[in-house]
Amino acid sequence: MTYKEIRHNEEVNELLKKGNQNLGLLGYTDHSQAHCTRVAETAAHILKKFGYPEHDIELARIAGYMHDIGNAINRNRHAEYGGLLANEILKQYDLSIPDRITIVSAISNHDESTGGAVDPISAALIIGDKTDVRRSRVREKPKAAFDIHDRVNYAVTDQTLKINTEKKVISLNLQIDTDICSMYEYFEIFLQRMLMCRGAADMLGATFKLTANGAKVILCVIKHRYVCYSQIEIVLQRFFCTKNPSHHRLFISARVQLMHNHRTSFYVPVRFFNSMSQSSIFRKKC
Repeated sequence: MTYKEIRHNEEVNELLKKGNQNLGLLGYTDHSQAHCTRVAETAAHILKKFGYPEHDIELARIAGYMHDIGNAINRNRHAEYGGLLANEILKQYDLSIPDRITIVSAISNHDESTGGAVDPISAALIIGDKTDVRRSRVREKPKAAFDIHDRVNYAVTDQTLKINTEKKVISLNLQIDTDICSMYEYFEIFLQRMLMCRGAADMLGATFKLTANGAKVILCVIKHRYVCYSQIEIVLQRFFCTKNPSHHRLFISARVQLMHNHRTSFYVPVRFFNSMSQSSIFRKKC
């Protein structure tokens, strides 16, 4: 079985077409064959750069192209639905059982709400999917009708994914028009996806780095069981509650998450991180 065969599979393409139509009605950005092709090629490129065999690269292409077929059933749990659909479709081909299960597993674990990288195939798929942020994914509609997801994607004027195999670093570099979307709005939508990319890069033995408008961004996770809320709030206030409104909004967002979640995540401008990391509260927690 080959990637070319699955791209010409009528059932797969009809599922992708229907899923994209469904998401359009719900207000989501483009999830068409164009997106799936891009994810497939990016996943393959990542594995190729890190020296994985052609067999694994082909599995990543196939999983990447099929990863959103579950949207034809429902957006909620679409990754798991997609895995079940893919399992039945792939039985039609001369594919070994371990390879079929690898593809099904990668598809089933690509969504940030329920999944995560479980092997190199799924890791490459996740990075390919979550880094596909671009203006052309916004559907044609009046700008006045844009929601936050539309604004975030439309604001990205340039996106490059760079892979440094010597340093084992995967870097996503974004140029964001902050007149369209603030940095706060971008991370409100994409933070969990970027953290998922970090975990996927770990699976590949690499580090994931993010640059927005030329500035490095630290992706930080705090598990509340290590420290009490009041201690974290003191540090957040010290570094975020400045005269800069964007820093204040960051503090409010982080504080709300601390109150309602067992685990909270937020992004930290790199210039603050060095000071934060010196705090005994944050040592070995970020």
